[in-house]
Amino acid sequence: MFQLVCDPSGVVVDTALKELLPAVIKWGNRLEHILRVLLSHILSSAQVWLFLAAIFFLMFFCCFWYISQFFSLLFSALSSSLGG
Repeated sequence: MFQLVCDPSGVVVDTALKELLPAVIKWGNRLEHILRVLLSHILSSAQVWLFLAAIFFLMFFCCFWYISQFFSLLFSALSSSLGG
């Protein structure tokens, strides 16, 4: 780095521009790729969890509805047999 400051038009600057700059760009592209993959995994797992939550909610709702229908029929049968 000291040579880069002391020799702004020499071999060090030329080498830095030819080798360091493409390496930084490659590193940035890899970082962008890694972040895209991570974001994709996060979003897909969120979609999966949302789908599973919806399925479990529907299962709970259906079970609750069937249980309430069962008790409704049971109580109506008991009340008709006791009152009838």
